[in-house]
Amino acid sequence: MGATGMATPDVVTERLAVEVKHRRELPEWLKGALAQAVNNAGDRLPLVVLHEAGQRHADDLVVMRLADFEQTILQTTCAPKKNLLE
Repeated sequence: MGATGMATPDVVTERLAVEVKHRRELPEWLKGALAQAVNNAGDRLPLVVLHEAGQRHADDLVVMRLADFEQTILQTTCAPKKNLLE
């Protein structure tokens, strides 16, 4: 069940179905990995790829900052652009 109590995405756009997971704290190793990606990215898009040993890479997870997602991905996939936090 989603935050609405229904089995539906939390945010829906023309091309996206988004699940939002709220936690009191995120793991420090994950925040550190994203900080490393940001520090090393320069003018490129910082991403973290999470891979579970023994699993297919096609099922890996990609983590990025919401601001970067909104600035790069939403501008090219959704019109008009809307802030996911609203």
